[in-house]
Amino acid sequence: MGMITVKNGAKIRKGAGSSIREMSPDDPIYKMGWFVGEITSKNFSSKAREEIPEAVGNKKAPDDKSGHPDYYNSHPNFVKFSDGFWKEFKQTQRKSVKSSLIFHIPHASRMISNIYLDQFLLSYRELYDEHLRLVDRYADELFEPSGYPSVISPASRFLCDVERFADDEVEPMAKIGMGAIYCNTTDGRPLRRPLIKEERDHLLQMYHRENERRMKLNLEEAQRSNGFALIVDCHTFPSIPLPCDTDQVTPRPDICIGTDEDQTSPEVIELVTGYFTGLGYSVSMNAPYAGTYIPGGF
Repeated sequence: MGMITVKNGAKIRKGAGSSIREMSPDDPIYKMGWFVGEITSKNFSSKAREEIPEAVGNKKAPDDKSGHPDYYNSHPNFVKFSDGFWKEFKQTQRKSVKSSLIFHIPHASRMISNIYLDQFLLSYRELYDEHLRLVDRYADELFEPSGYPSVISPASRFLCDVERFADDEVEPMAKIGMGAIYCNTTDGRPLRRPLIKEERDHLLQMYHRENERRMKLNLEEAQRSNGFALIVDCHTFPSIPLPCDTDQVTPRPDICIGTDEDQTSPEVIELVTGYFTGLGYSVSMNAPYAGTYIPGGF
């Protein structure tokens, strides 16, 4: 038997009769599970079958001419769920919190499709070296999100950085040519030729907006299921600062925890920090990299 998800206050067809009655956790039918549609003898054991008429008021319909001794479903009634049911139902929902832990891995890929290679001014070797410097190598393996909702960008951040603001006016890194669509390398050299508006819009639509769309779907599902969501935004970084890095302080910590003032709870910060320090790692908050990823509209 299984439990079905029902919107609060919805009326579900249940058994026979014509009345609306309150079901409580003590009712035998409540303990056996919920069914949409008819209750017939084939659904239950003989002991349960004996309890059903008393529990839900199933009586042989007066106009029934089937002659079947177990036919109790001529007139389905409507059942209103009790407060006890909804409390237990919500507790069961919250057991499925895995859907609320969402992994976001935006910078692990080195993939640049051949159709876009003509945009880049670097040789293959130079582009490879840039990837070694800036791509979050092995992030998808280190965090290993299998079994959890995850969004992993399929394209290199040099093609489109899905985590930067699409609008260069509000993206700080756009000032050095490293907004959502990179123009410069990590050391300030020209990375690609100037793009026309249609080319830029195509890349943003293909990768940036698609990444955000997938994240929003996972967030909405998490909120529907459990009422909350926790995004784990996954990155790796080099031990020596890159020329493009704002924070040039060394030595760098083993683990950097990026937070948002409004969205990251103190409990999460304490839990994550305590876990890594307990393993002997050095941990820093918002240094050398600050903030976290929050899709638009949340």
